[in-house]
Amino acid sequence: ALPICETVRQKLIAQLVDSQSFTVVTRERLEELLKEQGLSETGAMDEQAAVEIGALIGVDGFIDGYLSVSEELYVLSLSLIDAQSGVIIWAKTTEWMAP
Repeated sequence: ALPICETVRQKLIAQLVDSQSFTVVTRERLEELLKEQGLSETGAMDEQAAVEIGALIGVDGFIDGYLSVSEELYVLSLSLIDAQSGVIIWAKTTEWMAP
């Protein structure tokens, strides 16, 4: 079985793709594109990096986030970063009890 973080990531990607409202570029593909350009992404998306990378690969925004896992509780926090300004335009945190 996949670790919970990877399972949540894959489900989120699948839902975004299934919505047909977004063109999804995964982190792995983003890393490939940046490598081709001789750049690297450290994992943390700051405002300037979002604007530069967004312009380079032609995206409108990035979803960034984390999943915190404890014995009793999972916490998922996501934010949508506008690639033109680098500003967070949407954020949501949700939590649920671990099975």
